[in-house]
Amino acid sequence: MPNLIAIIITKFQDTRDKNHGGGIANQSYFLGRCCIIAVVAVIEDLYVWMNGGESVFSKWMEGWGIFPDDVRKMIDTVIGYFSAMWDRIKADFLFLVNFITAVFTGDWGTVIAMIKQAFVQF
Repeated sequence: MPNLIAIIITKFQDTRDKNHGGGIANQSYFLGRCCIIAVVAVIEDLYVWMNGGESVFSKWMEGWGIFPDDVRKMIDTVIGYFSAMWDRIKADFLFLVNFITAVFTGDWGTVIAMIKQAFVQF
């Protein structure tokens, strides 16, 4: 944690030096950088905790009865959900491309079959 504070102070000083004392825009830029650093620190700490290391998460989450295996299951569930959603988006986009191609090539038998398929899936 002391290294993180030193990095934040150094980055703040660099920002102030580059922008000649800065104003509101400089402070917004600094806060944005601090938020990014904080998010990275939280993700790193979570990663250490999930791999069996000592971290802030180990005391806090395990105090609530949440253990690394529980978090892994939640992450796997979320990844599975987004993976399935992405596969569905790709399938729908491919269907749309094939439909448009059939319309512009005049393949009306395929167009009618695709419309029937769309209503059956509905």
